[in-house]
Amino acid sequence: MSGMLPKGWMEVSIGEIAFVSLGKTPSKKDYLSNGSLKVIKFRDVNNGVVDFFNDKTGFVRVDEAVVTSMTELKMWDVLTTSAAHSGENIGKKTAIVTELPEKFERVFFTGELLNVRIPNHFLGFEIVSKMIYYFLSSEAGYKGIQKAVAGVHLTQGRAKGILFPLPPLNEQKRIVAKVDAIMPRIDSAKERLEKIPAILKRFRQSVLTAAVTGKLTEKWREDHPDMERADFALSIVSKKVADSYLNVFEETQTYPLPDTWLYVPLENLGEVRGGGTPSKSRADFWSGAIPWISPKDMKVCKIKNGKDFISETALHESSVKMIPAGSILFVVRGMILAHSFPVALTMNDVTINQDMKGLTPNENVNCEYFLCVFKYMKTQVLSYVKEATHGTLRLEMPVVQTFAVPLPPLDEQKEIVRQVDKLFALADKVEEHYQKARVQVDALVQSVLAKAFRGELVPEDPDDEPAEKLLQRIQEEKAKMENELKTVSRSARGTRRNGTKTQRAGAEEKQAGEP
Repeated sequence: MSGMLPKGWMEVSIGEIAFVSLGKTPSKKDYLSNGSLKVIKFRDVNNGVVDFFNDKTGFVRVDEAVVTSMTELKMWDVLTTSAAHSGENIGKKTAIVTELPEKFERVFFTGELLNVRIPNHFLGFEIVSKMIYYFLSSEAGYKGIQKAVAGVHLTQGRAKGILFPLPPLNEQKRIVAKVDAIMPRIDSAKERLEKIPAILKRFRQSVLTAAVTGKLTEKWREDHPDMERADFALSIVSKKVADSYLNVFEETQTYPLPDTWLYVPLENLGEVRGGGTPSKSRADFWSGAIPWISPKDMKVCKIKNGKDFISETALHESSVKMIPAGSILFVVRGMILAHSFPVALTMNDVTINQDMKGLTPNENVNCEYFLCVFKYMKTQVLSYVKEATHGTLRLEMPVVQTFAVPLPPLDEQKEIVRQVDKLFALADKVEEHYQKARVQVDALVQSVLAKAFRGELVPEDPDDEPAEKLLQRIQEEKAKMENELKTVSRSARGTRRNGTKTQRAGAEEKQAGEP
């Protein structure tokens, strides 16, 4: 790096210009749900800032032994991750402290975070702190951190050795001013981009709502006035809703339907099959080519295979059943039902586990239309989820089978599928552009920072005091602060020793005075 530095810059280790320290994680018994002593954790560091109000249990009790063991956070400190489940995640979250809420008496940080503090007794230390923050947020800074990582930890000693390109102070001021002017514009672009997923989600849901209420095909019906009613196709259906579930059937009829449509209980539209898990002790059960689907596989709308496969032997000697292609799979048990109702259309013959059901539509229903209906019904379905005796969540099949399904004539179902596919393809294209734009915006941030630390973002000034003079001042201030800390530490140790002696003497006097 040294040979590439602009004139007047110099390469230094972070430990030469800053105090580097790891946090301390309190024991569980010392945490509180509120208080005046705040503790910042890994999850509180996001998008360059510290969220002081993120964690409800982020406080420690007022106790001298606890407080003296903690590492305090100060204004203009720079935090980065120092520990993670995977080493590559260390250094991916960085923030600078530009405010400390007055409501907290003191603020500390945990051992999964590392702090870089520039000595604050010289003019311009805030600028140097910002430069450290911007550098650690850059690709070059991340690479420097990764080079210092050992396993899944960034130690204090290794962090001190991370190399930092130090510009003259005046040039740092120009760089920070420029970056501070550019970043809000990039952040504004990011903020606008991040609204797109929610917009697309609402758009897709509105398409589904229009699809299953007849609004999407209003024009199509006008062009096909001779279309026969849906109840003609259901003339062979004889199942009726049980009296005990009539309320469910009525409650789930949420929209008025076109004259040619009708509401039908779900059980009248196909055959429902359950699933099971072949014995894990039988290796021959798990050595076949038949897909065995469980809730963890239900992350796509159309499913061909899962992570597991079973054999023909398992199919014939266990409780599993074959679910034919063109069936709708859905989850009926599990904690995922607290927030989601996974559904998918089978593209191959599959088997399923006991937490799922498969519904094979009869000849009156287009399977792709049925998928639209199931996706549309998510909110309704979740409102009927109950807690099972062993604590998990479940859907009662008699209730599910009574749900009112809006049924159009078969030809109109096919037209609905065609239009939904067309509109969803448009949404998919927008989402694809969004993903590319996100990558470009993220790349723009790194491009700005790369230019900043190559000396290309702002013009040089030959009259700037060189970085070596700045380094000298920083190190002088750092040495002074280190000496002050040593003096305070010695004084504290002396106080503790004297206190112990006084307590011991008092105890001896008390013992001597006892009869």
